[in-house]
Amino acid sequence: MAVTAGTLHQTLHILCFEESGDCTLEQIVRSARAGDAVLVLGPTAFAQRLQSMGLASTISVRTCNRVGGMWRWSRVGQALESEGACDTGARLRLTYGPLAQRICDAFGRNDNAEPNAASPYSRATVPLELPASVEWPQTQIARVRSELGLARHEAAMLVTGEPSDWVDLSFASRAVAMARVGGANLRMVVSPNAVGIAKAQDFVAGASGGRGLIVDERAERPWEILPALDLAMMDHDGAEFAPVACRGRRSCMRSFAEAVVPQRMSPLPALWALACGTPVVLHESIELGAHQSHPLVTLFGADVAVLARSIHAIAVAPRATSASAASR
Repeated sequence: MAVTAGTLHQTLHILCFEESGDCTLEQIVRSARAGDAVLVLGPTAFAQRLQSMGLASTISVRTCNRVGGMWRWSRVGQALESEGACDTGARLRLTYGPLAQRICDAFGRNDNAEPNAASPYSRATVPLELPASVEWPQTQIARVRSELGLARHEAAMLVTGEPSDWVDLSFASRAVAMARVGGANLRMVVSPNAVGIAKAQDFVAGASGGRGLIVDERAERPWEILPALDLAMMDHDGAEFAPVACRGRRSCMRSFAEAVVPQRMSPLPALWALACGTPVVLHESIELGAHQSHPLVTLFGADVAVLARSIHAIAVAPRATSASAASR
């Protein structure tokens, strides 16, 4: 569906490719309705991923890319104005992440202009709602665990983030090594886009008799893998300690220093864990709203020993519904 100037959509969904992974794309595909529009701050190829994941043809998609590695506020402003800034009426503008919100707030008719306040859209953040619950038959759980190479009686933990290329595996690998020393027969499942895989692989394998990380691209889409695992872990933005390695797709913005300021991580993978009935160990900086006190949520901070104890307690707990039980 072509976007025409002056069209005012029911909801304008705005996402920035720098901070978005498959969980964000899936949420937009799931929540967008006919008459909505999507503004992708990023390349056309990224927008096409939305359509490949099933975005309805009745939803218009517009892109606005970086120029020379930097965002130009004038181009962002023009893209927003084309979605109805000249019309009137109460509509909703949803931004998916702090970078998308920041870029939209900063736009103007040129790089030095003040933010445009004329948009008729009311601003809102995306509500923290659980996806529909996911339940797999034991045969499917056993099949996926076999595909991952998990042995009988091995527990498995998805270490994830949204986006995954902001995640530094060093903290998680230290905690897993400590948990294994304490008797937890545990392995990590990670995305190939995570940071520090080779180093974490060597570290964990050395502490586990050669049973190292499991690298699988399905880790980008928790709904395809979590029901077969025993727990999930979400850490905070790795830019706090490894700003270059964990920079991911983030641009230089106004300066390099500004680009690597740690951002608030999306809670979407954790929400998927809860929808799958899978315990999740969550960094205390990640906000789950009303779900923060969910009985399957355990919070951790800067103490790796606390994280290791939490992981150990879940990995060794005899649960009748545990994923690992399916392969026994």
